[in-house]
Amino acid sequence: MNSITKTRILIAVAVIFHIIGFTGIGILHNGLISSATPFHLLLMAGLLLASYSSDIKQFAKWAAIAYLIGFVAEAAGVHTGLVFGHYSYGTVLGPKLSGVPLLIGMNWVVVLIGAIAVASKISDKPLQQSLIAAAVATAYDWVMEPVAVKLGYWLWQGGVIPLYNYLCWFVISLRIALLANKMKITANNFSLWLFLIQLVFFILLRIVL
Repeated sequence: MNSITKTRILIAVAVIFHIIGFTGIGILHNGLISSATPFHLLLMAGLLLASYSSDIKQFAKWAAIAYLIGFVAEAAGVHTGLVFGHYSYGTVLGPKLSGVPLLIGMNWVVVLIGAIAVASKISDKPLQQSLIAAAVATAYDWVMEPVAVKLGYWLWQGGVIPLYNYLCWFVISLRIALLANKMKITANNFSLWLFLIQLVFFILLRIVL
């Protein structure tokens, strides 16, 4: 199987599962589909790893560090409010460690490599790429936040999403993007498509929920 065919298959799988998710959550309001969110996140992460099978070692190193950066930031946020603001996680995203879903670090990896893919289409200068990627990731969070709250992923104190959350998203995303540049991580076509698929998914849910 050549790389183009493989990428098309991975994209098709991602599209199918996001259509199922949108239909179940946004149209049918099916709680069972919503409860399958951890499985969905694991599947998308698995597809992403599969897309990097030819140079998985370096990507996996970056992904592991990005996971830890995201997870530690979330733990600091949950316990101190000094990062993102005051919020707490619900039960939808699966098992937690220190109040933070284990899968949340994986979400940082998937979102950031997608944002880096978008940035690479705009600029080929490392610093500009990282800044654009951080801005794109922050914009993605802005789209996702109201949906995540409605679906019970997490809850903000007072029910208001603070602007500080987006500032923290930009700073942390920039750190992860700069690391990717330093490690010479290249975003592939599937990471771009997965980012766009997920973005459309949350835009549509934001409209209908």
